[in-house]
Amino acid sequence: MLPIILFSLLSATPQSRDDLEWVADKEAAPDTKTAGLIPYVLIGPKLSLLTLPSPGVGVEVKIWQLVGLSAEYGFVPRINISGVDYQYGSWQGSLKIFPFRGAFFIGGVVGKYRFIASQKNGDLTTSETTVESTYLGPQLGWRWVSRSGFFTGMDFAYGFSLKYASTLTPPNSNGTPAEIKRNADKYLEKGIPLLGFFQLGWLF
Repeated sequence: MLPIILFSLLSATPQSRDDLEWVADKEAAPDTKTAGLIPYVLIGPKLSLLTLPSPGVGVEVKIWQLVGLSAEYGFVPRINISGVDYQYGSWQGSLKIFPFRGAFFIGGVVGKYRFIASQKNGDLTTSETTVESTYLGPQLGWRWVSRSGFFTGMDFAYGFSLKYASTLTPPNSNGTPAEIKRNADKYLEKGIPLLGFFQLGWLF
């Protein structure tokens, strides 16, 4: 059998040899990056753009094309709308499993966020509400990694509240901060949806 195979390879037409070389190249260079600066590990920065509740920056890690880790800081800088200052900050970590060693993953997230709304009269703060929570929940999504290491992604999660708290100062105040506290207590006390519609980054 071996002599027959060798004879076939040696007598192959140039076009056939090109086809064989093309197949070999495809096998040697998969459509996704699998090796980086560290053997079997890819690591790099990422930017979360179209994400709710806020955009963010972070670090993405992929190990053996099977396990993924990420850490991210999300923020909305202080902005003023109709006399009310808003600011938001969060951190989040996630563990991902790529069951098919492709783009799709399932996993979990843990994180914490803090939201502050302050109503002012000139330089005097008349009322303020703070909403914060630590959460834990499931996540699924996709990471499409090119041969160069550039990647895009999207993911969706729900963070169940482990420790939720909201305060209003002064407690009997009215206005926008008081309304925000009522809505937060109604919709966010049990948990928060985490929607990442578009992310990009580079793995080295």
